[in-house]
Amino acid sequence: MGDMPFKIRKLRGKDLFSVVNANTGFKHAKGTTKDKAQRQVKLLRANEAEKGGRSTLSKRSKQI
Repeated sequence: MGDMPFKIRKLRGKDLFSVVNANTGFKHAKGTTKDKAQRQVKLLRANEAEKGGRSTLSKRSKQI
């Protein structure tokens, strides 16, 4: 499927962030903390890698 470029954007005037697919403009998360937005991007990238037959998750994170 190719690389999915997810971007974290800060919401104007707030200390909140959103996660956006730069190709499609689809918002995966909006109004969340920076830490949670970073975790969301990691999850989305891992999910896309799983679809492609590769695993980017460590053994430890798979156990959780």
